[in-house]
Amino acid sequence: MGDTDFTDRRVLVVGGSSGIGNGIAHAFRDRGAKVCVWGTRAAREDYAGLEGSDLTGLAYAGVDVGDPDAIEGAPAPFDGLDVLILCQGTVVYNRGEFERAGWDRVMAVNLDSLMHICRRFRPDLAASHGAVVIVSSIAGLKANRGNPAYSASKAGAISLTRTLGQAWAYGLSHPFPLEFEVRPGKTIFSVSTVAAAFPLLSLSTRTTLQTTPLAGHASMKE
Repeated sequence: MGDTDFTDRRVLVVGGSSGIGNGIAHAFRDRGAKVCVWGTRAAREDYAGLEGSDLTGLAYAGVDVGDPDAIEGAPAPFDGLDVLILCQGTVVYNRGEFERAGWDRVMAVNLDSLMHICRRFRPDLAASHGAVVIVSSIAGLKANRGNPAYSASKAGAISLTRTLGQAWAYGLSHPFPLEFEVRPGKTIFSVSTVAAAFPLLSLSTRTTLQTTPLAGHASMKE
């Protein structure tokens, strides 16, 4: 595939055992990357026959990302890291998120784990001038009356991405947030950078531009 080349890049896809995350994992693998996925089940064999799950050619580790200690104690997928994809997510139906247990679990997986994992792998990513991609949801942009924790966590994911993009800008190659839409049947590489993610980016003063992650305007290539 000539659109992108990730030959020998080390990629970790959290939530890559099925669904969108699994598709992302295989897209990187198809483009030459070494890919490891983290999933919720103890062993890769536990996904056999599950629709939307294909772990062929992917390294696998079972990690409960809702537990910060499990994140810290998980084995390193590689001897360094170039790309970190955070695609994990859970939801509790039947108004379970209005109860403490449901709320706490969803927030732990969908939001808290993003920060814990980013912090865990920040040194590796800084060393490789790597990149972080956090996958959120349109639910983070609107009300979802049946799932308050899911909506709140996805809104938090968007804000966290923007905040880390500024706080950790220097040392990572692409620390700015990418906002994109994933639809069934559409390529996951249809990504458009939204300048609105950094309102100050539209101002052209030198002082303002220096406060943005790239310290200036981004080119189409970037």
